[in-house]
Amino acid sequence: MLTGKPTAGQRSGVSTPCRQITQIWRASEACGRRRAAHSLVVLASEITPDMRASILSAMEFRGFGDELNRIQEPLAFLKHLVLHEAAHLVLPDGAGEPECDRWAFERLAGRFT
Repeated sequence: MLTGKPTAGQRSGVSTPCRQITQIWRASEACGRRRAAHSLVVLASEITPDMRASILSAMEFRGFGDELNRIQEPLAFLKHLVLHEAAHLVLPDGAGEPECDRWAFERLAGRFT
């Protein structure tokens, strides 16, 4: 189980307010505008095993089954989760979940192009 500080609602300096993560299935969220100077990646205060399993299942459904072994350890999973949310802030408008997953896996592999 991964835990951290409680999530925040709106924070000063964020151009688009973050919603408080209240849905049981929501582990993380990117807040702000794409490529903005002040953006946040907000994590749930607790990422439960069910949340993690749901995220991994969705990634497998999107075609990343071969990569899932790279994020089985909790820290690797957390790194991918944060990178995935960061991708929502840096990739062009219209980038979907598969593009954000791909970008995050590339960063985990040390590819920064």
